[in-house]
Amino acid sequence: MRCRSTPGRCESLPCEISSVTRAARPGGNLCVTSVPTATVIGATVGNLPGSHPGTVPIIARKASGGRFGACHNPRVSSPSPARVRVLAPILLIVAGLIGFFGSFKLVVEKYELLEHPNQALGCDINPFVSCSTVIDSTVSHLFGFPNPIIGVAGFMIPITIGAAMLAGATFSRWFWNAANVGFFLAWAFITFLFTQTVFVIGALCPWCMLVWSATIPLFWIFTVWNLANGRLTKNQRVRTAMRAFLPFSWVIPLVNYAVIAIIIITHFPTLLTVLFS
Repeated sequence: MRCRSTPGRCESLPCEISSVTRAARPGGNLCVTSVPTATVIGATVGNLPGSHPGTVPIIARKASGGRFGACHNPRVSSPSPARVRVLAPILLIVAGLIGFFGSFKLVVEKYELLEHPNQALGCDINPFVSCSTVIDSTVSHLFGFPNPIIGVAGFMIPITIGAAMLAGATFSRWFWNAANVGFFLAWAFITFLFTQTVFVIGALCPWCMLVWSATIPLFWIFTVWNLANGRLTKNQRVRTAMRAFLPFSWVIPLVNYAVIAIIIITHFPTLLTVLFS
């Protein structure tokens, strides 16, 4: 039952109601209902005369905006209006684990390079694919410490969020928006590192590319998913469009991968020959 501030008017909701009476109270119109095993959100339960057997009398108080809360059964768990798909937390967990693994391997490689500076690393394949060349560059520690440490800590965030979602946790709008900003910063950072690796350092790092491959879908698909759920913007047209596009959101990361591959092949024209020779 939902009641409006208009005296004598109540509009029914899809919940089982056995009887409805009206009462007056200083400060506004009230609806007194007898609802089997149901309650009204934000209502006060009282023992009123005239209720039917097996029912719970409810006094619905006037809510903000002149409306009352919708009735529900507290004994039955109802799904969230925007049910979170299982694929969303799986994406967060898988991408987070891949990014964490790549970042952790980079930290290990950095440690081995410090221990044995003259020894080649396991990912030093050829002059074009060389972890040590990238790790020794100034770009690899922009903030005074190795960049992979940021990844080791940062990729725990999507892993934790995904695990919490699978456990049934829900988060506020500001939380999702903040997470999206964080994923965007991660994507912008790896894009910058990619340009530095290709155009400045002139070498590729396999573990770095693994981190890139995890960050790209994490940002793009998560952004589309956020927009489809009415976050980041309240524009209904955007939300509708993103809901329709969500099953095809993998196309954006694929395009991002293709752009990276084209740039690498163009900048290192002999790379494929060296790799497959």
